[in-house]
Amino acid sequence: MIQARIERYLRDAEIPFELLPHRRVVTAQEAAEAEGISGWQVAKTVAVELGSGEELICVVPAPALVDLDAVCDVTGSRDARLVEVDRLRELFPGCEPGAAPPFGGLWNLPVIFELALRALDHLLVQSGTHEGLLEMRTADFLELELPQIAAISVLPGQPWRHAMPAEGAEPHPWHHP
Repeated sequence: MIQARIERYLRDAEIPFELLPHRRVVTAQEAAEAEGISGWQVAKTVAVELGSGEELICVVPAPALVDLDAVCDVTGSRDARLVEVDRLRELFPGCEPGAAPPFGGLWNLPVIFELALRALDHLLVQSGTHEGLLEMRTADFLELELPQIAAISVLPGQPWRHAMPAEGAEPHPWHHP
């Protein structure tokens, strides 16, 4: 099932897509497993709030985490945090929390797209419910959303960018109070 607003957004933009229904699951990684594919083929939407109060969408592979330090670097912000579940309901009306597709144009939010996802010919994203994925060409998504493209993800257990040893004599400015 796909939310009518999402379907209309894609059809109005003449973006071809396919709905891949699956059993009800909660996470993008579980959706990949339900489809019998690698989580690296599924992109998840992560809503982030910057210290300024601005909200944005980060698009990263299902098994990865958003590196909030990297998001700060990309945006020039000194602080970033994940958006609370209650706020997700407001940002993505009609979508189940955690199941919103990364269509910044639809939600009036800027989008940062993980650099590594550009290697995919096709992108699989949530459909607004926990019972289906949308498949589209990655090139179509990039043309539609015009996201900022940057390395913003890490694997679980890996340190965020600023937890890494600083290069050079001075630590990264992030480490200064």
